[in-house]
Amino acid sequence: MEKHPLKRIAIDDIAEPSVRLFDPEIEAVAKQAIDAIRAGKEPELRRWAERLDGLPVGAPLVISRDELKAAYDKLPKKTTELMERAKGRVAAFAAAQRACLTPLELPIRIEPIKMKSQMYSSEARRPPDPNEFSHPGEFIDPSDPNDSSEFSHPNEFSDPNDLNDLEDSNDSNRPTTLNIATGEMAAKRNTGRGEKGALVGRHGHDLVPVARVGCYVPGGAFPLPSSAIMTVVPAKVAGVEEVWCAGPRPSNETLAAAWVAGADGFLQVGGAHAIAALAFGICIPRCDIIVGPGGKYVMAAKRQLFGIVGTEAPAGPSELLIIADKTADPDMIAADLLAQAEHSPDAMPAAIVSEETIALEIEKSLMTRLEDLPEPNQSIAYRALSNGFLCVEQDLWRIVEGANRCAPEHLEIATSDPVGLMKQIKNAGSIFLGIGSAEVFGDYGAGPNHTLPTGGASRFAAGLSVLCFLRARTWLAIENPELLAEDTAAFARLEGLEAHAQAALARVHKHKNKGPDS
Repeated sequence: MEKHPLKRIAIDDIAEPSVRLFDPEIEAVAKQAIDAIRAGKEPELRRWAERLDGLPVGAPLVISRDELKAAYDKLPKKTTELMERAKGRVAAFAAAQRACLTPLELPIRIEPIKMKSQMYSSEARRPPDPNEFSHPGEFIDPSDPNDSSEFSHPNEFSDPNDLNDLEDSNDSNRPTTLNIATGEMAAKRNTGRGEKGALVGRHGHDLVPVARVGCYVPGGAFPLPSSAIMTVVPAKVAGVEEVWCAGPRPSNETLAAAWVAGADGFLQVGGAHAIAALAFGICIPRCDIIVGPGGKYVMAAKRQLFGIVGTEAPAGPSELLIIADKTADPDMIAADLLAQAEHSPDAMPAAIVSEETIALEIEKSLMTRLEDLPEPNQSIAYRALSNGFLCVEQDLWRIVEGANRCAPEHLEIATSDPVGLMKQIKNAGSIFLGIGSAEVFGDYGAGPNHTLPTGGASRFAAGLSVLCFLRARTWLAIENPELLAEDTAAFARLEGLEAHAQAALARVHKHKNKGPDS
């Protein structure tokens, strides 16, 4: 084998990620598949599946839930128990995320809310928080029995910033309490004090899951039953009623994982034509959101169908950046780079290390480990390494800048202070802290999802979670429209929209003409 292909570059040469998925030829093929499936329905879908996925002639396109269970029953108990354990950890993490999300309801009052002007004395424990609001010159004291704050109830904690109080709280609405304490405490605390202003109405949001989700489960060189668990489970935890899987040539393990996760069935079709089938409802009900990792054709189809269906951020091909100093084990770093590289020839493994000696040891270990890999893993990994890089840099701030510029899907921090460094990193899909936290642990059900943004999308997007399947649906209930009508009409007229203004003012006239017995 020739010299390893992981190229050496300087820290300043780390470029912002080009979106490797945007290829005009791939986009054209994906569009062809989408148009064909939309027009030809099931017969056309079958033709594409037989030609590209190796679907046997006459084989069913859809595998039912009962058949998923049959595949599960064929596997050794050791394998099914492994899947159940992975599902349990992923579900527990997703359930904890869901518990942090709560409905919101707040009053609307005409008196403007201003910053507290006299919040803290010189003996205050902390400086003023710009997120806390009150009326001018007022200080909300939850311990004051004369204070009308909603948090004067004896069962509610006295200090929203004291997390020890949270542990002891017996509040029956604990998820809401936790949410308020960690993000919405100021708004909730001031609900009662707003009584000095005239009540206009109320507003808020509720959290509504989508009705139906499609989960793509890759089945190329290596089937990925883990992706069935990672995509289906958070959808189910979010409250989605129907979840369907799709992927080419599903193995018994993949079908069993889909059953364990709670899928309603499996469309054994892959590529862009599978995404089109999920979006248009060919052979299975039409899906509202399509998620899951996939290759270039899958990503191209998701991109073209966005708006017809919802999708998560681009999720593929895989990326890994490792930041390491002299405390790290170069052999472990090499092992992690190869683990990422064997995903596909399009994967991107990379590392930034603090010393040249570490880089040399990584290069040496890479070659040794690469030669020991079986085929096709070895050939795939070798090609993927050429997409990555190895960089030597001692300056911490330049390392941070390089990592943020790279915006990787996975980021391993194998340094003496991984937590401290993590605080400086803004762009990464998921972060793995310390040399013991191998990225592969995240792949196989440690808890957080392995479906993560790639191609630089971590600059603006997060990984798959229950949040992807929930809509924060806002609502508005105006009880006294005359208090808001003048402002509304005035603003409408600023924009030249007279009908808007009249619609607001019409409520005033109707409301004033109502008698007490009307």
